[in-house]
Amino acid sequence: MDISSTWSFGSKGLLPPEEIGCEYRAGAHILFDVSDLMTRILIGVVAIGFILVSLFLTKPDSSGGRLSRKLCIANAVGWLLIVPLSSKGHPPPFLIPMILFWLANLVLVPAAFFALWKSHKEREERIPFVAVGLTYIALNLVVLFVVPFAWVLIEAFR
Repeated sequence: MDISSTWSFGSKGLLPPEEIGCEYRAGAHILFDVSDLMTRILIGVVAIGFILVSLFLTKPDSSGGRLSRKLCIANAVGWLLIVPLSSKGHPPPFLIPMILFWLANLVLVPAAFFALWKSHKEREERIPFVAVGLTYIALNLVVLFVVPFAWVLIEAFR
């Protein structure tokens, strides 16, 4: 057996494999927990904020706007159901619901966008609701599609 594959030199001398970099991993683990919590809080605040704004402040005038609002509220409720699930474990409990949510949003988010865009294009919908709806849809596109794609690309070339 090769000693270099089982033991390594660290800041404290010769260390077994389970202790290699443990001081760095512990800090990274805490940082991951904080960023995971902050991400969950941010997603929850955005989802609840969109529901409140679309129900009480900006109401749609057209049927396309109402359809878009229903689809976006369904999306926001989905986020609120998934956010509390744990990301710890193997496999994490949020994995299967998140995959199903992602697949549902492959249809839901573009449908909400096109319903909102069509009502705006025909001048049936007011600008404040279009702005709120498009912002929420854009945030969903970034979180559901752009970030995972960028993460896969970064990990593939690492």
